[in-house]
Amino acid sequence: MAIGYFDAQTRANASSTACMSAEQLAQRAMSDYEQSVGKTVRVTRLKIYLSGRADYRWLSTPATVRVLETRRPKLETLSCKDLIVPEWSVELVEPHAEIPKGSLLGLHPRSFGGDGRTYPGDIGAPAPSGILGGLGSVARRLRQTISEVPAAVSELVWH
Repeated sequence: MAIGYFDAQTRANASSTACMSAEQLAQRAMSDYEQSVGKTVRVTRLKIYLSGRADYRWLSTPATVRVLETRRPKLETLSCKDLIVPEWSVELVEPHAEIPKGSLLGLHPRSFGGDGRTYPGDIGAPAPSGILGGLGSVARRLRQTISEVPAAVSELVWH
């Protein structure tokens, strides 16, 4: 269960972990990454690198991505002396209308604070393996069709 920007368990333990070192924070980030590399996750926010620019976008529909091997410095990025904000390299598992072809992608997983707090990142629930088959494409087309209905018609349907 989330409370604000950190989870309840972390909040309860925050006072007992008064100050974690940068090395300890990096170990937590690496552990998170090692458990996720090669797996697929659903995200609603991605960092999109295209033509030398980085664009951190919210997506209107979730994208399914696979966590790739990532260079260690990106996994150990300190936002300040006591907050590690890692970035993982990812790739699309299936095309997404809001993500340009050929772009490099990154996402921010959980971040870890020196006070013991854990901040949620861009990752939602892991993608169910069965949804990536035929039903997944039908659901995507249905969502896309519904999103294309003009606002006036939508108002009539919903009221």
